[in-house]
Amino acid sequence: MIILLFSIASSQLIFDLKRDLHQTEYLITLEIDTQSKKNDFVVDTGAPYTSFICDQSSNQEKFKSLGCENVFSTYDGQWSCVINESHQIKIGNNSIDFNFGCVSNDATQILGMGNNNSFIKGLYDNSLVTSKNQIFSILLKQDKGILTIGQDYPNYEEVSIPINIYSQYYQVDLASIKDDKDSLNFQFNEINNYEIIIDSGSTLIVMDSELLQLFNKSFLKCETDPRGCPQQFQLLGKQCFLYDRTHYGDISNFFDTFPEFSFNFRNGYIFKLNAKDYLLKLNFYNYENFYCLPFIDFSRNYQTKYKKILLLGQPFMNNKEFYFDLTNQAIYVKNAEIQIEFTSKIFEHTTLYIQIGFLIGIYLFYRLYSTQIRGMLRGGLGNQGINAYG
Repeated sequence: MIILLFSIASSQLIFDLKRDLHQTEYLITLEIDTQSKKNDFVVDTGAPYTSFICDQSSNQEKFKSLGCENVFSTYDGQWSCVINESHQIKIGNNSIDFNFGCVSNDATQILGMGNNNSFIKGLYDNSLVTSKNQIFSILLKQDKGILTIGQDYPNYEEVSIPINIYSQYYQVDLASIKDDKDSLNFQFNEINNYEIIIDSGSTLIVMDSELLQLFNKSFLKCETDPRGCPQQFQLLGKQCFLYDRTHYGDISNFFDTFPEFSFNFRNGYIFKLNAKDYLLKLNFYNYENFYCLPFIDFSRNYQTKYKKILLLGQPFMNNKEFYFDLTNQAIYVKNAEIQIEFTSKIFEHTTLYIQIGFLIGIYLFYRLYSTQIRGMLRGGLGNQGINAYG
């Protein structure tokens, strides 16, 4: 039996997501009552199924007999041998059936959040969350994340990103990718045969070598920038850049030297990706001012039997709330930072108006009762002459 740790807001389930030790994944904590201990699972929209490290002492013979006939895999290439099991998730006084794959001790525990996953389906089938559509949202920030289930998107009439209804993953259809200096203008078509997936379990943006070369050319933008190019370093196998505070001042000036990318979807939706979202900040001692590119080549693309892939991982999703609408098979994106800034400005303006109103009120009160106030003040004053006794 699985017990979820959660908080309830109205008809929604809200889960805090923590970062793992290496700051590469976002984890949700689940409690397995058969083991009476808490377990961390990677929240992965690139996995259709959930994997869990089971108690294999009672299943050793079953594992040996199965070999690798049953395989659990994610879209970014992770896989392991599994035994299919069915348990229950307990939420409060309610329980739901939950199917997952038992994996070996060296595998990663993954909460599969792919298209039509059993986790979301079970919550709705048992009426543990209620909303107009079957929907969940993921918000990824630098230090933590939030998974919300059952919160309707504010406006379903907005332009969304359609999902391929026949895919187990959140496969989307791009028309092109461009940068803000026209160095990159890549057109997707049937000839180059790409499969494009939005994947919260991928720590990078994964692509084939041809597309990666075009992305790399975009970073020549800084050569024409009066602020110049940041110093480059190879760290941990990544191309990284030093944020020199004395040279750039505010970090926004550093980010502005990098290109902005436009992901143009076939239905007309345009997604802007800025450096402050896609650059990976190193969190190691003495490397706090280094930011690295998140783009990587995936060798699978060299095998002709596979389609080329573009995995839009965490750097694509950072600082925006992605709503995965399983009813309409669509993704809505809300800029969380804009909402916070807007709310902050409303608060600032409201505070200013209150202060101005308070001062006007004092002025009008004094105009109305000035005679009485001056009389009261005079009556309270003592003899203001010189003290003869020093």
